[in-house]
Amino acid sequence: KLTTPYGELLLEQSAIEGSGLGGPLLCRFLLEWVSLQDNGAICQPGQVPLWAEVKGPGDGQLRFVADALTRTAEAQFQTPVPPTLAKFVVQDLPAQSAAIHSAEILGALSGRAPAGLQVHNRSEKGTYLVLQGARLVFLPPRTSRTVTGIASGEYSYVFRGFFGDEHRSEAMVSVPGAVTLEEPGLDAGAP
Repeated sequence: KLTTPYGELLLEQSAIEGSGLGGPLLCRFLLEWVSLQDNGAICQPGQVPLWAEVKGPGDGQLRFVADALTRTAEAQFQTPVPPTLAKFVVQDLPAQSAAIHSAEILGALSGRAPAGLQVHNRSEKGTYLVLQGARLVFLPPRTSRTVTGIASGEYSYVFRGFFGDEHRSEAMVSVPGAVTLEEPGLDAGAP
């Protein structure tokens, strides 16, 4: 039981072999609700919070209960590193650093005629267009952009969020052409 001027935290933890740092991260998150700093005595590696109740100074209350524990593999991103078109070059960066993220580099490397690609984000979240493994352009929610200088041809692409999560599965696009990220249908649950 931990008490501060910002509330009270009742916390129950258990030692779970192989849990790593996931438990301490969750524990520190719970401590933040009552503005308590951990000096390492409460949130320890190998300990996992299984039950917690946070009571605020008023009537506010938060209850956390772990009803199942599942081992998961570490997240694997499918974006190739380095990108498939990457070349090692020893020289200064371009004068305009924005060109590093520009499709003009793709056109210059291929030697083919440059073309344009219309990119539309009709969703409510910001997204990156990843073309051939390279982040090409960021689109805020409900925006469109035209990317020029891409060499004509077929490219694989995917829309990804800031943390690499896919907003749509990988597909192919012909340049010149257009790609669109549509808003998925909303699910209000079972009737």
